[in-house]
Amino acid sequence: MGLVYAASVIHMLSVWRKDMLITDLDRKWTQFIGAYVRNEEEEALPEHAVRSFQQFAPVDRFNLGQKYLFWLLFWGGIVLLLTGTVLWFSEYIPWSLRFLRLVSVILHPIAFLFTLGGFIIHVYMGTAVERGSFNSVIHGYVSENWARHYHRLWLDRIIGNAAAKK
Repeated sequence: MGLVYAASVIHMLSVWRKDMLITDLDRKWTQFIGAYVRNEEEEALPEHAVRSFQQFAPVDRFNLGQKYLFWLLFWGGIVLLLTGTVLWFSEYIPWSLRFLRLVSVILHPIAFLFTLGGFIIHVYMGTAVERGSFNSVIHGYVSENWARHYHRLWLDRIIGNAAAKK
């Protein structure tokens, strides 16, 4: 399973690398993390959200928290792969490099706990915190109002592309 996970995070990188780069807009969004955690941007229901409502920094396809989760899972997967390889093949490591086994014994469970914690937070956010998010996981799409509320720049780009094709 470890190899499957490692292959998955490498595939994630190939698919989402461009989207996961942290931008100046993401840095601006950090000013509102406290309000985001307290759900203050939820004072209006997503179905009633309008562009003028959002005092928070606009978000593209992924917000900064989602990007941090991506990098946590990616680097956690790489650490798990490297330390797991050392632990699998520790009998082949020369005696002069035996410290690698000790480092792996320490880092492997730490990387696992961080990636598991990130996954649990992600599930919690997607099911309990952001209204309508779980529905998007089940059905594979979001409403225009939900997208306007949570990922306004992404919606603007999609609507602009759709309008350009007409």
